[in-house]
Amino acid sequence: MTHLGMPAIVIVGLLAACGGAQPPAAMVGTLSPDAAVTAVVVTTSDAAPADAPPPVIDAAPPAIDATPVAIPTTRPAVKGKPVTVTLNDEKLVGGVKVRFAANNHKHRVGGGAMGMFTFELRRGGKTLELELRSELEGFEAEIDAHGVLLVFEHVGYGEFRVTPGARRTPPPLDDDACVAAIEQAAATAGLPASSSRSYGESDGILYFHTEGWTAACGRYTRRIWFMPANRDD
Repeated sequence: MTHLGMPAIVIVGLLAACGGAQPPAAMVGTLSPDAAVTAVVVTTSDAAPADAPPPVIDAAPPAIDATPVAIPTTRPAVKGKPVTVTLNDEKLVGGVKVRFAANNHKHRVGGGAMGMFTFELRRGGKTLELELRSELEGFEAEIDAHGVLLVFEHVGYGEFRVTPGARRTPPPLDDDACVAAIEQAAATAGLPASSSRSYGESDGILYFHTEGWTAACGRYTRRIWFMPANRDD
């Protein structure tokens, strides 16, 4: 009896020394009935309630407002009294004699035509010959005519309105100033910005093109107006 009992005492001592305090034997490898029920309750609590709606799969993306932005098309008027000048006619405008000397046009390949309009501007014994060119109806030009600012507006093939814009032609806006003024006016009008943009000039007017709209800046009058994309009028 003594010989068989000794090894059992030694084994218990070794286990205590190696593993530290051990849990009671009744808890090792055994779950009570209550514990088993608790484990089941915890597991099922993470699942969705039985009456919860099923998740929506492949739902359609939110609708995008595709309403086009309205482009303001009102062109600011020039301060001054416009004078109508017809072909072969001569009128005094702002102290400058304006003669509509000739008109012509050149057909373009693929359709359309380039209108060409020649004027003679005389003041103080000096004569300036001016030729305006455009493919569009209703275009404008801001011209320094012997120190006087004249604004030409196309009415028809043989008719223009010429308005004295200023007694003395003011310094013109440069490209950066015109572009900055256009961007500010576009933001005020709620027009969308675009990463694709370009600009060019025709007879004192800077035209600024984007994907959705075009703007014009009068270098001398400092007017800004808008029009549909890819138009210079």
